[in-house]
Amino acid sequence: MDVKLCTPTPVEGVEELPAPWVSQTPHNPTEASSQSEFIKNRISRHQGSSPTSTLHAVDQFAKETQGIMHQMALLRSENQILRQENEILSRGRRAKKKRLQQGGSLTLAEGQGLQDQKEVDVQLEEESRRNGGRRRRPETKERRCGVGEPKGKHITVANNIEAYIATPPADKAKKDVGVLFITDVLGIYNNNQLLADEFAANGYTCLLPDVLSGDKIPSSPPADFDIVDWINNGTDRKSPHTPQVIDPIIIEGIKKLKELGITKIGAVGYCFGAKYVVRHYQNGIQAGYIAHPSFIDEHELAAITGPLSIAAAQTDAIFPAHMRHRSEEILIQTGLPFQINLFSGVEHGFAVRGDPTVQVQRFAKEHAFYQAIAWFDEYLL
Repeated sequence: MDVKLCTPTPVEGVEELPAPWVSQTPHNPTEASSQSEFIKNRISRHQGSSPTSTLHAVDQFAKETQGIMHQMALLRSENQILRQENEILSRGRRAKKKRLQQGGSLTLAEGQGLQDQKEVDVQLEEESRRNGGRRRRPETKERRCGVGEPKGKHITVANNIEAYIATPPADKAKKDVGVLFITDVLGIYNNNQLLADEFAANGYTCLLPDVLSGDKIPSSPPADFDIVDWINNGTDRKSPHTPQVIDPIIIEGIKKLKELGITKIGAVGYCFGAKYVVRHYQNGIQAGYIAHPSFIDEHELAAITGPLSIAAAQTDAIFPAHMRHRSEEILIQTGLPFQINLFSGVEHGFAVRGDPTVQVQRFAKEHAFYQAIAWFDEYLL
C-alpha cells in the first residue's frame, strides 16, 4: 500500500482557544492580587453565562488581599521601630561596658542591665548552634519618628472632633489658601503634626482633624491584628473607621477651613487618608496630593473633579505597580491635571515615616513633600 502523509488543511473561521488557566497558589500578597485581576479578565471574556456573581467573589478576594497587604506593611514598620529601640539600648549597654573596662563605676541597675544583655547573648549563641551556625542577618535600622517638637495647637472642630492646626508666620502666609491634612492609620501623632507644621512654614494654614477619633493603630500591634476588622469595627468593635463615619469628619474639616477665611482648599492624604482626599473634591477640595495610597476604589478615583498628585514607593505591597499603572489610566481618562512620581529605594510609608538619617529615605521624604508644595503652589495660588 502506498501511504502518503498529508498536512491537515486548517478549518476556516475557527479561532484558536486561549491557553487554559493553570491554578497556582500565590506566594505573596502581590501575586495574589495580580492573579485575581487575571482571573477577572478571563472570566469577563467568557461568553456562555453571566459572570456577575463570580466577579463579585473575586472582588471580595481582592479587597481581603489588600487588607493583608496593609497589615504586612504596618507590621514591618513596627518591627523597624522595635529594631531601632533595641539598637539604642544596645549602644547604651556598650557604653556602660566600655566605661567599666576603663575603670569606671556602674550603678546596681546598670550592672543588672549588662548581666541581662549577657544572658540574651547566650540565648542568641544557643539559637545559632541550633540553626547550624547561621545567625540572623542584621537589617538596616530605621528611625520611624520625626525630628523636633510640634509648633501648632490643638483645637476642637464642630464641638466634638479633636484637631491640630498649624498656622503660617504672618510674613509667609498665603492669603485665602489652606490644606486639609488627612492622616494615615497612626492618627494625629508627632510625625503628622510635624508635617502639618512644614505646610504652615510654606505659607499654608494646615488643619489636621482626628479622623480616627483617638482609635489609632496600636504602636505595637499583636501578631494577629486584623486591619480590615479594625476598619470595619474599631478597636472596641463599636467605632468603625468606614466612609460612613469618616466622611462627616472630613466635611466638618472643610467647613472649619472656610470659617477661617480659606477659599481655596488643598488636601493631602497619606496611606489610609488618601481615599478621603479623592472622595471629597465634590465637597470643596480643589487640588489633592496623596502619598502611598491605600483602599481607593477605581470609581472614587475616576470621580475626582480637580488636579491630583501622587507620590509612590518602588516597594509597596498595598499600591503595587499594576495598581499604579491602572491609576494612571483612570487619571488620563478624567482629562484633569495629574502627576505620579515614583521614588526608588523606599517602601510604603516613606513620605511620613522615612528615616532622615538614611540618605535615600531622607531624599524621598523631602522631595515628596516638595512635590506637594509645588502642586499646591501651581493649582491653588
